[in-house]
Amino acid sequence: MTDIQKQACRIIYETYEHQQQIDKTIEEVAELQLVLIRLKDCETLEAQNEYITQLIDEIADVTIMIEQMKIAYGIDKKILDKKIQEKLNRQYDRIGRME
Repeated sequence: MTDIQKQACRIIYETYEHQQQIDKTIEEVAELQLVLIRLKDCETLEAQNEYITQLIDEIADVTIMIEQMKIAYGIDKKILDKKIQEKLNRQYDRIGRME
């Protein structure tokens, strides 16, 4: 996400009430989940392509809402990046690809 996009997320977050943005985050995550379920169950390439387009839309929505939740709760980028790396390392260890 670009700095301009992050600033837009901050403006949007500050425009709405905190609880409203939490509810919207939950809604967007649920919509992403539904698209993934539908995509998993696709039987035709045509249907799969349609759901991939929806998947892109939902990933964008969830990414925006996650950025707003990071703003809402003051999530430090360094702490989050460290946690992401820990989780990636753990998964790599499980599959035996990390040195």
